Amino acid sequence: MEIIHELDIDLQSEINKLRNYLAHTKKIILINHRRMDGDCFWSLSAFYYLLKQKWYEVKCINDDESTPESFRFLNNEEIFEKNFDFKWFDAELIISFDVASREQLWEIYKNNLDIFNTTTFINIDHHISNNGFWNINIINTDASSTCEIIWDIIKILGWEKDINERIATF
Repeated sequence: MEIIHELDIDLQSEINKLRNYLAHTKKIILINHRRMDGDCFWSLSAFYYLLKQKWYEVKCINDDESTPESFRFLNNEEIFEKNFDFKWFDAELIISFDVASREQLWEIYKNNLDIFNTTTFINIDHHISNNGFWNINIINTDASSTCEIIWDIIKILGWEKDINERIATF
């Protein structure tokens, strides 16, 4: 992976930071952008199931509180939490998928600024408009999708052997 000159992000360094946080974290929130699209859903879902296999306690949240009907053919299990209580869960890490700006997040972000401002936040995205707004920014504008970046992260972390049929489908 190469350095992205517009943001001056060293992807290898950012992924190493992610690796370090994952080594010292067990409670993780995965979050996406408003009006979830395929890239967001697929990358988040793949990472969710991979983290679950690795014995992390993982919660997924989104603006609709459920999987869009058009994506249900991939997974009949509901992974998104309804009426999620950030304070009760006490996450150690928040990871966003395919979120190019803070404005793409929704009321749950605005209503929980104290949590978002005090919890390490990792941003994984491919959009050229992303200005690197979180603590750790894994942004590759040369990637075709966030899913492609997730695959690169999986390889760098050495987690390829953990890919099963469900994860590969996403």
